[in-house]
Amino acid sequence: MDWEKVLDQFSKEFLKRREAIEGFDTSKHSFYVHDPEMQYLSMLLTGYITDFYYMKASEVFQLAMPLHRTILDKDPEYHLMSLRVARAYGAMKDQVLIGLLLWSKHPERQKHRDELVDLLASFPPNQIVRKFINTKRKTPNLFGGLGTFEKKLLQSVMKKWEEQGKLPYYFAKYRRYIQQIVNVAHVKINPAEFSYLSNPTQYKGDIDYLKRISEFLRTKDILDLPDKAPFELVRSNIPKENWSPEILKKCDITGNTVVLQACSLYEAFGDEILPYIERAVTSPTVTADKILKALIMAAIKNYEELAEKLAEAYAEKVKQTYKQLLLPLPEMPSICLVLDASGSMGPSELYGMFLKAVACVAPFAPLVKKLILFSDKADCEDEKLLGSWQGILELLRIGDEKYNSGTNIVAGLQLAIEQAKTGEINTVIIATDEQANITTAETTEMDLIRKLLDMGIKVIVLNPTPYPVHVTDIRDKRLIYIPAPNPEAVVAALKLIQLRKELQQASAKEIVQKLLVVIKKKKKKQTST
Repeated sequence: MDWEKVLDQFSKEFLKRREAIEGFDTSKHSFYVHDPEMQYLSMLLTGYITDFYYMKASEVFQLAMPLHRTILDKDPEYHLMSLRVARAYGAMKDQVLIGLLLWSKHPERQKHRDELVDLLASFPPNQIVRKFINTKRKTPNLFGGLGTFEKKLLQSVMKKWEEQGKLPYYFAKYRRYIQQIVNVAHVKINPAEFSYLSNPTQYKGDIDYLKRISEFLRTKDILDLPDKAPFELVRSNIPKENWSPEILKKCDITGNTVVLQACSLYEAFGDEILPYIERAVTSPTVTADKILKALIMAAIKNYEELAEKLAEAYAEKVKQTYKQLLLPLPEMPSICLVLDASGSMGPSELYGMFLKAVACVAPFAPLVKKLILFSDKADCEDEKLLGSWQGILELLRIGDEKYNSGTNIVAGLQLAIEQAKTGEINTVIIATDEQANITTAETTEMDLIRKLLDMGIKVIVLNPTPYPVHVTDIRDKRLIYIPAPNPEAVVAALKLIQLRKELQQASAKEIVQKLLVVIKKKKKKQTST
């Protein structure tokens, strides 16, 4: 099957649906379907398959499949390399698992078996069962079912967890899922460990950690818990009103858990949870935008002490990101930020794309000299709002009340050109989903982007959505296109400006290769320390 034709048809149907829903004339816009490599990279680094304004989860999945197949058929080595990059940046899940599902039936799977084991072992048991094993079972026509290779792969994953010392913890936290993996893959394990899977309160094996867990499940006494016990065991076995500070000392509460459940944990433990916020700063999988969301929720609920602690963590995370930016660049960017505050970006939503875009660029607030918001109109706002979380809350209010309607990217770009003429800026960052539906001029969006580039202005387009049609034409290699929704992606893009000077014609593959080098250096540094 010609997967590029499938993508082309999908994009045309998507655009027709938008025309029907919104009643606008596509001939007045510069909609351009990206080449499969960049569209794939955009989809891959977006991460989860969730509902979007114009695309439901099922449609995102339908788009992802031909993209993965196109790249896998063209260049298997690049496809696998990109999966490693996506997993390392932001702990992406769904798209990486789709790639692994396809790889398990690929002709070259034996050649890359160890890499496939490493990638699959990076997921916890619940993800593997729900999104790998169950998907294989339910859609054998798409992914080929569970054969000998998949079972041996799962056996190797269990062995990898054992080598990493994760298996006892996974037995405790994901008992039902481990049991399913053992049964599906016919994994040979010690009879005592197998008895734990069937009845954890009757464990008679030699692993002290599991003995303590078994005792706790019988007594429901927190004193019986071993150190680094899964917090989920407490949550499911002890009523919230009986939670005590001792639980915090005993349980494994990760940086992600602290951030994702910050308000809930504060309601249960009060000030006792505040020192644990530091874990969010040191965790490599917690990005500044995640902390910002927790901070805004705490502020909305008037949890002042929690908000203050999260604000400190956010500032420290921002500082780390900012340092990454400052070191490699010979020329410091003076940024004009153009923010899409249209309805499809969800400026009124805590988990909307507008907040994602704000969180991406907020760490670089000292470099932002001009701030433009647009929907059906465009206007300059106070760039100092990006410098504090109170300012970001105000920016969300402004986005909701003053904008939050149609998408007139042309208006935002025209205002950016006016600012560029003052000579105060050398970089324009456009954060948008690129789904323009309003135009007030004969010129197209890409015409205005090229005008900025011709003026010597560096232009970066930040798009955190997987929509299959865009207004930017990435065939113009002067343009930097970022398909990922976090501050670290912006750092990588600004570094790519230097890389482009050397490579001139940098492709999506070259971008991935560059990121892979960075990942290897980080791993080497972590190992040495």
